[in-house]
Amino acid sequence: MRIPYLFSALALLASTYAQTPADFEAAMQEHFTSDAPGGAAIVTKGGKVLFEGALGMADLAKGEALTAEDQFRIGSVTKQFAAVAIMQLAEQGKLQLDDEIQKYVDFPRKEHPITITHLLTHTSGIPSFTSLPLYQPEACAKDIELPEIIALFADLPLEFEPGTRFSYSNSGYLLLTAIIERASGLSWTAYAEKFLFKPAGMAQSSAAITGPALPAEAIGYTRTESGWEPAPPISLTWPRAAGCIRSTVRDLWKWNTSVFAGKQVSTAMLAKAHVGQRFPDGSTEEYGYGWGFQNVQGSRTIEHSGGIDGFVSNSLYLPEEDIYVA
Repeated sequence: MRIPYLFSALALLASTYAQTPADFEAAMQEHFTSDAPGGAAIVTKGGKVLFEGALGMADLAKGEALTAEDQFRIGSVTKQFAAVAIMQLAEQGKLQLDDEIQKYVDFPRKEHPITITHLLTHTSGIPSFTSLPLYQPEACAKDIELPEIIALFADLPLEFEPGTRFSYSNSGYLLLTAIIERASGLSWTAYAEKFLFKPAGMAQSSAAITGPALPAEAIGYTRTESGWEPAPPISLTWPRAAGCIRSTVRDLWKWNTSVFAGKQVSTAMLAKAHVGQRFPDGSTEEYGYGWGFQNVQGSRTIEHSGGIDGFVSNSLYLPEEDIYVA
């Protein structure tokens, strides 16, 4: 499944002069078949839905076909939600983006200061716990408390001086989880439901880290020598604000619309989130606060992908054309 290419293809189709539902259906058929694990997509332009559909299976064992209303684990697309939560708390005066993280979370001081901005931009130098040998399917299937996860990487040396390089770190967003909870007085799950989902009208999404599957939650699969099998499960107590959200393509569109309409944070604050990083050695990284920046046929995109236990996802926005794809 070449998912990243699918989203770029759908965005390109939406930017052409003439497009029909059949064009988008054809793009989906290049990536999925009706008898295998499938995918869902939405394509919008100027607030109008050009395409919304799904192809393939949600549950192979039960023979249930996938629909666009089914809920997926969106993995690291969650990071933009965490970033917005941090920005909201900053605008409320409950934290400052340049605060050292130890003001909000029990984490040993290193040889260089680490700020909230460093966590947001993956420039902290803190090793990502998902790259450590301990991050194995058997361990990740079991629930874990947030302090326990932080303890797994807290005493490791920094990979570099904060602010001098980029290295994608899920550990940073676990620390942001703890900071959101400390600054807001709410659990990450409760905060997301009340201050992120509800204002956006996202009624089919969840940031719950425990409990049963959602009513229309698809199953994630992996290909083995004997065919498709359910992917080894990951307890959502592990990723939290780094990747725990489950959602639908339409809810993700609602979220993107809410964000860029200024309903989540001010346009001035959002502008800070959508600027890439420049480092002391002159190198750059096209990543801001929970979003990365690329392009489709020369048009700038604001986007993020995600991957977790049998699911892959992408949220892609072309601001100049007002085109959104999930």
